[in-house]
Amino acid sequence: MKNTSKVYYGWYMVAFSFLVQALAYASLVSCQGIFIKPVTEDLGVARSDFSAVMTFSAVGLILGSLFMGKLFRKYSFKNIIGTCCVIVCSCLAGFGFSSQMWQFYILGSIMGIAFAGLTTIPVSILINNWFGVKKKGLAMSIAFVGSSIGGMVLTFVLNSIIEHFGWRIAYWFNAALIFFVIMPLILFLVVSKPSEKGLSRIGEGEVLQSDRGLTIAQAQKTVSFWLIFFSFFLISMMNSGILNHQIPYLSDIGFSSALSASIGALSIGLASVGKLILGLLCDKLGIKKGSLVGNALFFFAMIALLFTNNFHFLAYLYVLTFCIGGSVPTICPPLFVANVFGEKDYGSLVGFLNVAAGLGGAIGSLLCGKLYDLTGNYSLCWSSFIIIAMIAMIMQWISLRKKTSWNE
Repeated sequence: MKNTSKVYYGWYMVAFSFLVQALAYASLVSCQGIFIKPVTEDLGVARSDFSAVMTFSAVGLILGSLFMGKLFRKYSFKNIIGTCCVIVCSCLAGFGFSSQMWQFYILGSIMGIAFAGLTTIPVSILINNWFGVKKKGLAMSIAFVGSSIGGMVLTFVLNSIIEHFGWRIAYWFNAALIFFVIMPLILFLVVSKPSEKGLSRIGEGEVLQSDRGLTIAQAQKTVSFWLIFFSFFLISMMNSGILNHQIPYLSDIGFSSALSASIGALSIGLASVGKLILGLLCDKLGIKKGSLVGNALFFFAMIALLFTNNFHFLAYLYVLTFCIGGSVPTICPPLFVANVFGEKDYGSLVGFLNVAAGLGGAIGSLLCGKLYDLTGNYSLCWSSFIIIAMIAMIMQWISLRKKTSWNE
């Protein structure tokens, strides 16, 4: 089958994935913090009570990630992602009608489960179906850049709506935006496999072939699987701690509140560039060398962040290194799965690594807070992260050097 169109249809799938990450993923991961103050003040509840909504959503995401990959293998791709889109939008709209915290908790839990079937897992499957090893890193990085750009834009838009019309309207707008942009694309644009349009996957290499590899049960019996799982758990844990505590840390060591917030926003915004760079590195150098560069930059970012306490100019070196290094837990997991375990049970394996990311994300911010409460500063936290970053880098390097039975 030849790809005769001027624009390969798989790039439309990349554009769709970009929008999913920009609107749906960013809405839950990047934008919920702006609702904390207006919701708690209006309903008269503690901020910790409302913050627990994210915990319930994280638990739902972890549960959904455990089985969503199997559903995508067994049932229609469009039916699953479309159903999950409706559920996510309904739950967001439901937040706008809620007046009791138990209502937020129930809706958040349901939304977390459906979130797994709308964002990272189906996006990874879609990109993997359309792009082989030589193009996959670039395609994946473009898709996941959406979460960074969407997070910046949606934060501004939703905050403006809250200020002028209230938080309930903002939730309804958020739900409507996702539904009326994403749902038509699911119905009329999305094609899960190239063969459905008489096309073939581009960017094929000699190693990766469709439907070859290990099942998730077989993969879980290998050392490589658990090295990869725990390495991404550790990196996601550090990422969560950094993103939630970098601004108060900078403020504590003498940066103004405005400058601290600006540096924090810059580190998130430049991640869109960092994801593209890391994806290109993995394509050009291979996943082994590309991920090593990413992990090394993460390691140096932690060193720069620690010593910013003494040399403030290092904050900008931290931003430059972290924008690439901090993209490792987003860009690399799907590439690791395809490279180490093949594509036979790709969706289930990506989903299971999503569990590692979810667990790490849930623990990281709490751990940083506890270490700060214990010592009164972030030095112990960042020092610990330097050691953990080195351990994670070694674990990933070993996992990529070990050959599994399917690719020996």
